[in-house]
Amino acid sequence: MKKILLLAALAATLTAQSASAVTDAEFKAKQDTLSMAMGKLCGAQFSSIASKDSTFNKQDFIAGFMQVMKADTTRTSYMDGLEMGAELYAQMKQMKQRDGIALDRNLVAQYLQSTLNGPALGQQQLMAVNNEARNSFIAVQAAVKQRLSQSNQEKGAAYIAKTLKSEKGWKKTASGLAIKMLAAGSGATFADTASVRLTYKGTHIDGSTFDESKDTIAMDLKHVVAGFKEALTLMRPGSKAVVIMPSSIAYGDNGAGFDQRTGKYAIAPGETLQFEINAIGLDTDKPAGVKTQNIKTPVGSATRVVPNKKGVRARSGKGTPGRGSQKK
Repeated sequence: MKKILLLAALAATLTAQSASAVTDAEFKAKQDTLSMAMGKLCGAQFSSIASKDSTFNKQDFIAGFMQVMKADTTRTSYMDGLEMGAELYAQMKQMKQRDGIALDRNLVAQYLQSTLNGPALGQQQLMAVNNEARNSFIAVQAAVKQRLSQSNQEKGAAYIAKTLKSEKGWKKTASGLAIKMLAAGSGATFADTASVRLTYKGTHIDGSTFDESKDTIAMDLKHVVAGFKEALTLMRPGSKAVVIMPSSIAYGDNGAGFDQRTGKYAIAPGETLQFEINAIGLDTDKPAGVKTQNIKTPVGSATRVVPNKKGVRARSGKGTPGRGSQKK
């Protein structure tokens, strides 16, 4: 639920008012006007929410709102309890939506009451309680990641099995890598220490793209994820292939690109990835006068070739599954 934000202009307006005398009646009238405006602002904000959310119940919202507005504010501890309960509920709701962690409200209330009604805690005891809560949260987060990884591994295994069964031309290696050659190429396969010129496209198993090279790049196979390296050592200059990498030779249980704000990953724990690779050849001949530029990529670090001012400038982009150099 959106928090109500007061405009900064409101405070600026107050400070800009003249110091002329204001009677009690005038001051009361101004406060009442502000009260009405604040009520109208709250109503307008949640009216907008109600129009977009079919689960929003206006009567329930008003009932909850009025419980706070009608509360006996002289009972300061009661008001503190209301505020604490509302804040904790908001945190629990966010944990549920963002992390999939569902706390038991009855247990939270039970242990709050027993601790509050027990003896006062000293500084060291307070620190111990704080550490217990922090460690418990870390443990639950780890469990969430483990469960997500396991689920994604199962989905990935099913995807690979279905693909190999339904389409001809696929081969599966001992590591679990699945590869299908679209063009054989010629010459010797690439060594695992080679620097290879290529283009590629990386997708999730649902078909959505998470990374793609816009131009030819050069990748050092010493600095790519295991699955990408293995795939290229099975390829030759001029070859094209589609490869599927289980998480064990990609990003494992940790995934990549976690966003603390949203709780989402660019590449989730245990996720199986698919790449389309066009291996052009060895990166042996570079144009004269070029400079290199280090970049960060979804699958590791990379190096792009930056031509001189007379040439084509390197383009910015999402990067590559390893280190390389970019050129036209």
